[in-house]
Amino acid sequence: MKKIVLYDGEFEITLRELITSLAIVFLMVAFGFFIHSNIHNSILEKNEKYRKAPVTNSIELYNYVKKTGIGNTFTIFELKAVEPQSIPELSGEYLYIEKVKEHYTRHTRTISSTDSKGKTITRTEVYYTWDRVQSEELESKEVIFNGDIYPIDKFDGYPYSSASLSDIGTDYLEENYRNVHGKYAYEDSDDRYYFITVPIEMTGSTFVNLSNGEIQNKTVNLYLDTTPEELKDVLIKNTNSILVIFWIFWIILTCGLVIVFYVIDNRWLES
Repeated sequence: MKKIVLYDGEFEITLRELITSLAIVFLMVAFGFFIHSNIHNSILEKNEKYRKAPVTNSIELYNYVKKTGIGNTFTIFELKAVEPQSIPELSGEYLYIEKVKEHYTRHTRTISSTDSKGKTITRTEVYYTWDRVQSEELESKEVIFNGDIYPIDKFDGYPYSSASLSDIGTDYLEENYRNVHGKYAYEDSDDRYYFITVPIEMTGSTFVNLSNGEIQNKTVNLYLDTTPEELKDVLIKNTNSILVIFWIFWIILTCGLVIVFYVIDNRWLES
């Protein structure tokens, strides 16, 4: 069969390539609907679980739900450290503290450019960055969640943040560091520290499965500054948006595959 060229610009598109690309699109769409069906069924199961779960708005009601083993529930929580952690640089106590050291490091890189005559010019550029070189972690190994003790890694979603040392201004900082600016304590011009912390206690809402007098979830996600009712609405909306995100990704992937197919050499189609 004679080769029929439909487009001959930056890359060539033949009739056979067009027909093959349409087949690729058809297969991707068909496979996409198969995945869509599986995702949709999973969403229906999750949403059904969320809709049936009761809302627990007090610690007393939480204890009752835990005792009766009702199962899934949206609940408020109160969480605090069993062993509060402290460090001389910071005032107060925390659930978690990480002291991070950074060093001002010299680097070099090779840069190439072309002048007006087409000659390639290569030069070495020197630049500096603050690089993490050391860290020290302190944490309470256990936490109290609604009156019960669990390992700290039972929960996810802790509010990690960098402490603003300028606001704290402890005597220890003034005596042991050259300068304090924002979140950084400078030991000298080349070394500085910052501190990542989690408050000693926090409140919010979460979704848990309660049976046999304890939480059955392997990991519990914490949602701060929200009520159980708000969390219920958010989780249902998030599951519904998964399909939209999937199709956006799938369409971009399909278009990418077709473009790559046109760009590569497809002589085998003409043989």
